[in-house]
Amino acid sequence: MSRSSRAAVQAKGEPRVSETVRNELSIRDYVALLRRRKWIIVIAVVLAPVIAYLLSARQPAVYDATATVAIKEGNIAATVSGIQDNSFYADPHRLALTQITLARTPAVASAVLKRAKIRNGDPYALLGSTSITADPNSDILDFTVQDHDRERAALLANAYAKQYTIFRSFLDTQSYRQARNSIITRAAELDAEGRHAAANALNEKAVQLQTFTELETSNAVVANLAKGAAQIAPRPRRNAGFGLGLGLLLGIGLAFLADALDTRLRGPDDVARRTGLPLLARIPPPPRRLQRDEELVLFKQPASPEAEAFRVLRTNIEFTSIELTTRRIMITSSLEKEGKSTTISNLAIVEARAGKRVVLLDLDLRRPRIDKFFKLSGQPGLTNVILGHASLDEATAHIGLGADGDLSQQGRSNGSSNGRAPIEGVLDVIPSGPIPPDPGEFVSTAALTRLLDELGERYDLVLIDSPPILRVGDGLTLATKVDALIVVTQVQSLRRPILNELKRVLDNCPTRALGFIVTGAKAGDGYGQGYYYDYKQRGSRKSSEATV
Repeated sequence: MSRSSRAAVQAKGEPRVSETVRNELSIRDYVALLRRRKWIIVIAVVLAPVIAYLLSARQPAVYDATATVAIKEGNIAATVSGIQDNSFYADPHRLALTQITLARTPAVASAVLKRAKIRNGDPYALLGSTSITADPNSDILDFTVQDHDRERAALLANAYAKQYTIFRSFLDTQSYRQARNSIITRAAELDAEGRHAAANALNEKAVQLQTFTELETSNAVVANLAKGAAQIAPRPRRNAGFGLGLGLLLGIGLAFLADALDTRLRGPDDVARRTGLPLLARIPPPPRRLQRDEELVLFKQPASPEAEAFRVLRTNIEFTSIELTTRRIMITSSLEKEGKSTTISNLAIVEARAGKRVVLLDLDLRRPRIDKFFKLSGQPGLTNVILGHASLDEATAHIGLGADGDLSQQGRSNGSSNGRAPIEGVLDVIPSGPIPPDPGEFVSTAALTRLLDELGERYDLVLIDSPPILRVGDGLTLATKVDALIVVTQVQSLRRPILNELKRVLDNCPTRALGFIVTGAKAGDGYGQGYYYDYKQRGSRKSSEATV
């Protein structure tokens, strides 16, 4: 399928995988996040109540005592005189607030300290440690005093209640006393003038006012004195319980914050969710000896779990690329050293052993490695062909596919690997050749496009090793010349911003991305590898027993 044909298919409305992916976090994702950060939550849950308990235990004790005062409203003079008393129709809530405001004055607080015989007391400090509340269901005022001394708390509460009654009596009788004093003064003047009858009448009024004064003193009386004080603080156990709840909330918040600041990937599922690509395979790292010697696991250990992972990869690629008529597949990565060259080399062997005619092309002109894996040092390569210094057949290495693990080169018409095992498929490798001064310009030439078209007609599968797609522009240029691409990712080395940039690049790329491969996975990670290994071992034991 040509590039124009692929663009036409996409123009008809074929949805891209990344456009249909959902990035919303589910409840399962939140639970997984909390499990990852469980130690943050555990530490917060343990430390918060311990700290709350220790801080509470070190605080000085606080006691409170409460004395109650009964209040009433009414005008005794009006009642005695038979005049309607409008105070009975006043709002009781408003009257209670008025009395509380009068009681919370510095003058009353100073008198309370004097009555309690507390020297150098601060009336404003007393007001700050005293609360006066009204009972909504009765005419009762509660005077509650808090203090670090148990006895002094009760003493101040009682003194405050008594002093309020005195202050209330003074306010309620002030007008009577002033009127009585004025009448007595006037009666004395009349008596001095010899007007004894008028003076006697005023004296009778003075006696009546004295009676009213004594009656008004009963508008506020102490109903209950504080018998003692109860400790209200500190409460270490209660504060430890509050600290437990606060620690849980704080731990969960810190867990989400740490997860938001941590840009590491959580695994293949995180890559799939952020890119919208399916996972094709998890590839375990090859043994260290093979890495050191730059050997391929499909040649040296074809029956190992690592080799089986590439067979799983081949099968998944078959399923995801069924609609491709011409199979020119490019394998790339986000960054360097993610294992794409090793992956594509082993994949080429697996595909060829499955009966396909496969050509492996090294177009990573920045850091070519295919020639090292297949021992092709010094052989003409792709750049020699494009420059006309060698023919395509001269630059093509025909790799033997013997099942004994030996790597050999042979003539294409030979049909066997050193005469040992028949070869069902064909594996040809074209190394990069000399590195051009400007690889970016080289991969965009029309000569390379014609060469890829020719290889697409000769082979069933053309596998192209390209540079990292985020590092240089060569990968994007090559993507326009192939039918599909596969991304190799190493979860341990990637970060979320890099993955987001990869998604953006793939969304703007006209070539279809078949999926991604995870390299460096732990042995046995993922379905199938451990089962295959166990199956091979049991099969070997049965064969040995049959031989014996």
